[in-house]
Amino acid sequence: MPAAGTTKALSDDVKTAFLTFIASRVGGSSPGTTSSSSSTGSRRVLEVGDASMMLLSGAEFVDVNTMSSGAAASSLPVLQPSSFDAVVLTSGIESLLDARDVYRRLWQVLKPGGVCLACFSGAPYTPVAKSMKMWTTMNDEQKIWIAGSYYQYSAGEGWENIEGYDLLGSTGGASMVFDADKKKNVEGAAYVVTAQKIQIPTMGSPDFAAYNYTKGSLSGLTADMDADDRDFCAYRVAAEFERKPADLERQRLLTSVGKLPTIYNILKEVKNIVIPAPVKAMLAVFLLEAWENTSVQREALRMGLGIDKPDDYWAALSQSTNAMPPREKILLLSDIIPYVGSNPNVQQLPALLQDLIPRMKAKLPEAEESQLQVFAADIAVTDFVIAAQPAEKIIRYIDSLNTETLQQLVADRMAATLK
Repeated sequence: MPAAGTTKALSDDVKTAFLTFIASRVGGSSPGTTSSSSSTGSRRVLEVGDASMMLLSGAEFVDVNTMSSGAAASSLPVLQPSSFDAVVLTSGIESLLDARDVYRRLWQVLKPGGVCLACFSGAPYTPVAKSMKMWTTMNDEQKIWIAGSYYQYSAGEGWENIEGYDLLGSTGGASMVFDADKKKNVEGAAYVVTAQKIQIPTMGSPDFAAYNYTKGSLSGLTADMDADDRDFCAYRVAAEFERKPADLERQRLLTSVGKLPTIYNILKEVKNIVIPAPVKAMLAVFLLEAWENTSVQREALRMGLGIDKPDDYWAALSQSTNAMPPREKILLLSDIIPYVGSNPNVQQLPALLQDLIPRMKAKLPEAEESQLQVFAADIAVTDFVIAAQPAEKIIRYIDSLNTETLQQLVADRMAATLK
């Protein structure tokens, strides 16, 4: 959101410089001597700025007041992701209370390959936010650097070709070479810092890579995932992509990548010292394709992770899996969450485990409790929850195994854990 205050009118020279440069990058004609606006042609363009100083004709307009997460929910504009060819920020950067958040939203609404242009003058023409008071003490070269850094800190790898232009330098016309002779806060100075949203190669193209696709897709989507989270998830998605045998399954996985931020909205509440970042990524990617972000799933995940106080079901399940290694608990959670609320056998899972584990213990009294819990949970989820086999049939199966066979099955399952 911008700071409150009075907005200055742009000088004719600065306005003309902005419009000429915008036309050269966005399309349309340069402004004529009697026109104060520039047509954007057939491309879909979004202007984000102050309603009192709109620059572009033929562009859709959004008040910058509504582009920050700090804006009232009722005022947030309905802007579809990846829907604009270009976005032009015409309200002074110095007025933004949360520039990183605004830039992130600009990235979200741009199409891949779309361009963003952030315009500002040497002398502030919009009220300076308290958080940007340093703007009034900077020289113009420092301001260009700050304006460019917002791209990097908003969506990171999601932006490319970040460039700054001095539109009214001594060389005449737009130049990437800053005019060092200018003093700071010069009213007759005009600058634009541009960046392009990356184009992510699609599956089947020669330069496609699932890792790069995931990193590119997640850039700028959310503040709930930091760079490490995106990196670990990209590695996990890439590994899952390679494991899937059919293109249709692989495409379904890639289509689901956009769900990751909604899962991390919950995972971020768990400190990395409790569940390390790589393990969070493992859980998120395992949940990915079945995740619908329903209230039932969110509630189950929160209680399963111990964020919220567990109800009787999660307390009973925790008791039956209390010796499991952390990784196995995460795997069990990723197996259960997709079926919560839709599979009645999920509710009976703790009772089945409480029946199976003592029976196995009687046959293998020397076995570690953790191993028995892992094996019992594996059978219960696979045969009871997923395959919908009757609990009595699973119990009879365990009872039918002799000691040597059960011991070998448990050993095989634990060996698989180490791979």
